Amino acid sequence: MSFEFRKIDANDIGDFYDIRFSVSENKICSHQVHLLDRDRILQIFQEEGSWICLDGAKKVGVCCGTLNPYPHIFGLFIRPEYEGQGIGEHLLSNCLAWFHAKGVNEAMSPANAPAPLQAIAVAVTVGGKIGIPAQTILANSGVTLDDLQNPDKMKMVTHQQELSVFGNILTASQDSSVGLLIGKSLDLYTYGILGATMMAAPTLGDALQCLFDFPLLPVCYFKQSLRIEGEMAVAIASDYRYRPDLMVVNTDMCLASWHMQMSDVLGQPLAIERLTFAYKEYPTHASLYPKLFGCEAQFGAPENAMYFPAKLLTMPLPRANPIQYHMMREYCEHLHKDWAAKQVHDITTQVLLLLRSSPSRYGSLNLVAETLHMSPKTLSRRLEQSNSAFQHLLDRARHDLALDYLAHTVLPISEIAETLGYAETSSFRRAFLRWTGQSPAGCRAAIVGADQEETKHR
Repeated sequence: MSFEFRKIDANDIGDFYDIRFSVSENKICSHQVHLLDRDRILQIFQEEGSWICLDGAKKVGVCCGTLNPYPHIFGLFIRPEYEGQGIGEHLLSNCLAWFHAKGVNEAMSPANAPAPLQAIAVAVTVGGKIGIPAQTILANSGVTLDDLQNPDKMKMVTHQQELSVFGNILTASQDSSVGLLIGKSLDLYTYGILGATMMAAPTLGDALQCLFDFPLLPVCYFKQSLRIEGEMAVAIASDYRYRPDLMVVNTDMCLASWHMQMSDVLGQPLAIERLTFAYKEYPTHASLYPKLFGCEAQFGAPENAMYFPAKLLTMPLPRANPIQYHMMREYCEHLHKDWAAKQVHDITTQVLLLLRSSPSRYGSLNLVAETLHMSPKTLSRRLEQSNSAFQHLLDRARHDLALDYLAHTVLPISEIAETLGYAETSSFRRAFLRWTGQSPAGCRAAIVGADQEETKHR
């Protein structure tokens, strides 16, 4: 089937709405009504960064890029009956090329940015404690209660889904402090491998560097940085480019989670000397900041920041394990690069995310194709077009997870093989030998030996 792609113009406004409302699983909520404002949409069209796809005379997909108030994808919508035919990828590529021509190296699209499921799970728990049903919190997010109760089905979500959940809690509770409630529940244990890496870091400075170096692994809507001012260390959250109505919620969540995570790493509450926020409005929950952070908050400041004694950055941590830290940090780096390399719309990334979530569940081409709503032949062809293949991706996911299990768990080799989807342990041993040149037992012995050697020299 041949499609035509051209820049959108004012005459396409009716078709834009028609295509937009054909996507029933992405409904407009009450707090998003402004996104349908006709004048605003026409202004975006006039920027000439929006594209439309035609199947003959029928208009079947749109993608709108805008530079105002920041570079981002305003919307990408495909009629449901035309999904899985490469239209979205083509439209998005045109928009991204337009951004590049405008000198923008990165366009923010929350709908495409991958995110771990943990933040939504925490948000549902927090909402439940203040009397909000899970169904209300998850409404129109694309995440179900079953997903949370059976996490192997869905380990990854998107920023758009997270934002929908946070918006639902804010609307249902009418409580502006929900960001603090969620943030203080995002301790290190909710972050899996990243949290374990930070816990094993030699110093607080190393732990923070790990957190800031891999912003896709935690819940993060800001550029995170650290600077030293005399005897003070300043952790800064800047460059917020997401939903304005959730700015306070997300800022509170960021700084509260930092405080919890640094306290976890130190093994004691982090002493905050000063707390500043860039937004000028005095929030109705301002009295809660001293209770959580131990100091008054300053509003209308140049930046969102947390000040604490710089000497803490070099203090040895109680659970430091340098060997494990460096090994786990390498895995975090590998995982982050995979997530950052391509957005969730990319077929290779979609397959990898499924395989890494549960290689035993998604170990067949047919099941992955069914999950992605396409035929096995189509999936194979699209992977080939991306210079990849299903078996290569399956081996890659199994290899990475095998190293992680061998390094960081005491699971027997037979259980690791079963978890990775092997019917026979011997098949796993042969595959691991092919990948690494050594047996699984030999790899684990080398890791344990390195740990013991490090312990002797402490």
